[in-house]
Amino acid sequence: MFVATTNQLATPRQSNQSIASANGLSVHGVWSNGITAGGTITLLSNDPAQDLTPETVTETHAGSVLIVGGQATAEGLYAAASIGVNVVVAASMAARTIAYAQKLPMAVVLTNGFGKQTMAENVWMLFLLNTKRTAQIVEIQTTESGLQKATLALNVSMAVEGESIAAWQPLEVGQQVRILDALQPNMVGLIVALSRTRTKLASGLREYTATVRLLSGEEIEVPLANLQIFEQYGLSNTSAATI
Repeated sequence: MFVATTNQLATPRQSNQSIASANGLSVHGVWSNGITAGGTITLLSNDPAQDLTPETVTETHAGSVLIVGGQATAEGLYAAASIGVNVVVAASMAARTIAYAQKLPMAVVLTNGFGKQTMAENVWMLFLLNTKRTAQIVEIQTTESGLQKATLALNVSMAVEGESIAAWQPLEVGQQVRILDALQPNMVGLIVALSRTRTKLASGLREYTATVRLLSGEEIEVPLANLQIFEQYGLSNTSAATI
């Protein structure tokens, strides 16, 4: 159930105040080399299937949390570590690369597993929508089999350096938004409609709402005060869901 406020128009600042700060976005990796680090979220490529190879790494990636939609090769990991990447978050990696990745001075996290895989669309979209914000590995867990898994927390409340955020900004159809819900804190989607009148919620309150389409295609009604506006990255018909 959404915890609605009386705000009729949401801004990033107002939305952040409408729910507990514990609702940060997070991604749970299936494997990690056990190193804890963080940095600025940077996409290796706009292609969500791009592999990490020496040719794709540049000095501009230094100090970043480098998001790789495809497979991280051993040679690509070496190149990333050599120029000072803090974290590589890749969809997959060859199993034979495990021992090598565990010796690297940077953190390595896999979102899918081993073999040749592409990052799940909802995970990719979450990183895409938060490019230039920071992320930090906040937890390392060891499984019964001895493998380590990492949780990566995304700082969505941080204003991008040099970014100007209007003190008041109305919501519009087509905007990418994060849904601020204490029970499901990681949902993001696309506004497809805005109510012209107040809608009666399950709590009995009447609030202005937006129809938000999730990646699954499901459309839900959300109070405007429970929406946080994402940065726009040229996306018009995409959205993301709970990670």
